[in-house]
Amino acid sequence: MEKLINEFDNSNLSFCFNIEKTIEKGEDADPVLLVEGKKYFISVFDGMGGAGSTVYSFDGVQRSGAFIASRTVKKTLERLLQNIIKQNEVFDEKITETLKNEVLKDLNSQLKELKHEVSALKSKLIKTLPTTFAGQLIYEEEKEIKVFSFSAGDSRNYILSPQKGLSQLSKDDLKENFDAFENITKDAQMSNFIHIEGDFKINLKEYSFDNQECILISATDGCFGYFPTPLHFENIILNSISSSDTISECKDLLIENIKEVAGDDFSLSFLPIGFGSFNGIKESFKARLEFMYQDNMKTLEEEDKKYEKLKKDKIRIEEDLKHQEKFRIEAQTMFWEEYKKNYELYKSKK
Repeated sequence: MEKLINEFDNSNLSFCFNIEKTIEKGEDADPVLLVEGKKYFISVFDGMGGAGSTVYSFDGVQRSGAFIASRTVKKTLERLLQNIIKQNEVFDEKITETLKNEVLKDLNSQLKELKHEVSALKSKLIKTLPTTFAGQLIYEEEKEIKVFSFSAGDSRNYILSPQKGLSQLSKDDLKENFDAFENITKDAQMSNFIHIEGDFKINLKEYSFDNQECILISATDGCFGYFPTPLHFENIILNSISSSDTISECKDLLIENIKEVAGDDFSLSFLPIGFGSFNGIKESFKARLEFMYQDNMKTLEEEDKKYEKLKKDKIRIEEDLKHQEKFRIEAQTMFWEEYKKNYELYKSKK
C-alpha cells in the first residue's frame, strides 16, 4: 500500500508530493514548499534506510532512524529558512555552518527522547539518524532569479528551462566520481549526508539566472534514480505537463509516471517561475518536448524496442533449446538402445 501526501498552490502553479512505497513506513519526509511574495523555499528529505536501520520507539510506534531523521531535519530547516524569507534576513557563506549546528542540536535533542530498540544491520556504515537533503532558496527579482542550492547526499536540485531543458544545480556527494548517468547503474556509495555523528557538510551553490520562465525542482532519488537515463526523467516531466490541462492534473500524472518505474519512496517540490497560467507553461515547453522526442527519445525508444524484442527472442530461444535438448537426448537414447545390440555383440563373449 502507499500513502500520498501532497500540496499545491494554484496562485503560483507550484506543488509538492510524497509517495510512500509502504504506508506509514516511508522514509522521505514531506517536502517543503514555502511562498512569501517573490521569495520561495523548496526542499526534500530522504531518510537513509540502510545506514539508518536502527529502530526506535517514536511516539509509541517503532520507527527507523531514517524515518525520524528526515522528519526532524525537515522541521529544523523549514523553520530556519522560513525565518530568512519572512524577515528578509541577509546571510553569508557561514549560513551552512549555522544550518548544520541547528540540525545537530535538534537531532541530539530528538535522540534524547527516543527509546533505542534494535539495529537491523551490524555494520560500520550504520549512522545515527541519517538523511539526505536538497533545497533551494529562491529570490525572484526584477532582472534576475537568484537561487541558493543547498544539499547533502544524493537528493537533487534542478532547474528546467524551455531553452536548455533539465540542469542539475546540486552536487551528488559520492565516493566515486560518477556522473548522473553512470550512477544509475553503478549506484555509488554516498560520501556525505546529514547524521548525528556530525562529520558532514551542507553544500551551497549560488546561481543567477536571467528573469525568464523556468521551473525549479527538488527531488529525492526515488524520483529520478529508476529511469534508464536523466533524459528520461526530463521527458516524463515534459510529458506530464503536455498531457495535462491543469496544474493539479500535471501533479497527478507526474506521480503516476514516476510510480510506474520507482522502486522506493519518492518526493518532489515543483516551483514554476515567470508563468501567468498553466497554459503558459505548456506553450513554453512545447518546443522543448518536440526537440527531446525528435532528437533523443525517439531513438532511445526505438533502441528500447529492439532490446526488448531481443530479450523476448532470447527467452523463446532458450525455451526452445531446453525442449530440443530433451528431444535430442531421447532420440539418442532410443537409437542407441537398438544400435548397441550389435555394437556390444562381441563385448560380452569370452
